[in-house]
Amino acid sequence: MHIGIDIVEVPRIAKALNRGDKGFLNAVYTAGEAAHIEQAHAGDVRAAGIWAAKEAVVKAFGVGFSEGVTFRDVQVRYTATGQPQAVLSGKLASLAVDRSLQVLSISISHTENYAVATALVGPVSAQVRPA
Repeated sequence: MHIGIDIVEVPRIAKALNRGDKGFLNAVYTAGEAAHIEQAHAGDVRAAGIWAAKEAVVKAFGVGFSEGVTFRDVQVRYTATGQPQAVLSGKLASLAVDRSLQVLSISISHTENYAVATALVGPVSAQVRPA
């Protein structure tokens, strides 16, 4: 099992989002994430949480944003009950297959000023069991 964690200042992400164009939004977030951010009451906070989740996932895989892995290789989606899930694509998905790993769980939390996320990555055969 591998754990990744990240914390980010919400104002830092807000500043990047509010530069006047959508360059940052389109470079970092998938279309689904961007729509989710733009529809959210506190879009800056939501964007920071998704950023932290992407960082946590790549840290759990031990690669960071290197070896061809990009921010858009991790997409954060939400279940009907609001639970975040990570969907992999691109180079990170290939690395996961090569290493027989999968994202078992992610968690995102935030305040007005900070967003934090954790990711748990483990073998494809592993399952997270309720306590």
